[in-house]
Amino acid sequence: MERQKTSKIYADGLDRRDALGAVTATLSQMCFKSEIRDYFQTCVKGFDLSEDYINAYKNWLDAWQDDQTGYWGGWFATKSDGVLKSPDLSLTFHNISYQHGKVDLWTEIFATTLEIRDDAYPFGWKHNDDFNNHNNYDVTKIFDLGWSQVDGTSQKAASEDIGQIVNWCLTKSMTPDGGFVDDPTFYNSVGAAYYYGVSFLDQAGYFGTDKPFWTDAPFADGPALCCKIQKKIKSEGLDDAEAKAALEKLVDACGNCT
Repeated sequence: MERQKTSKIYADGLDRRDALGAVTATLSQMCFKSEIRDYFQTCVKGFDLSEDYINAYKNWLDAWQDDQTGYWGGWFATKSDGVLKSPDLSLTFHNISYQHGKVDLWTEIFATTLEIRDDAYPFGWKHNDDFNNHNNYDVTKIFDLGWSQVDGTSQKAASEDIGQIVNWCLTKSMTPDGGFVDDPTFYNSVGAAYYYGVSFLDQAGYFGTDKPFWTDAPFADGPALCCKIQKKIKSEGLDDAEAKAALEKLVDACGNCT
């Protein structure tokens, strides 16, 4: 893990960021998602997923977190023996989400997340100079998991930015009939565009009748939009795994609209 954490591109030409993300995302789900952890501990032979192993991995993750930004990301060695620590939105989201928000340095995490809003993914929220529902979902869940850990000033700033990306989602990423605009430069299917659009609005509490964590009142048109998206998915005949997952989230949020 230590060898994967720091890339020495000047020496071998390899950026280990993708490998680092893949391995840590897998290990974090094994160690921290109870249903996966229980399966490994009960059914998998040749891999001892003990409490000692889980604790050692947790300690390694904690040591990897940058104490200046609160973020996780690939580290890059320089010829002068320095190390550049990248603030990686995706790797940070996975570490926070799979640990159910049980991480340190929340004030720094909020500050960095707000600071990188207009930067390019994976070191910011934007793709092709615009917002993106996948990244919007990641950011909003990070804010949700750490909401109670920061002060009112941080909450207010995050609330304003969530409001901005909710408005972008509704006015720029959606069509009037409840569809989501595909971006083939980011998503691998139309179903994925629906999945992340639905996931973001659901995470932001848009479909529910309760007050979302980041604002003062529920959205009056949320349940109706939930049904409109359901009908659009069905009318388009979208039936891949991601479209089905989006539909399941919608049904959980507002029931099965007929």
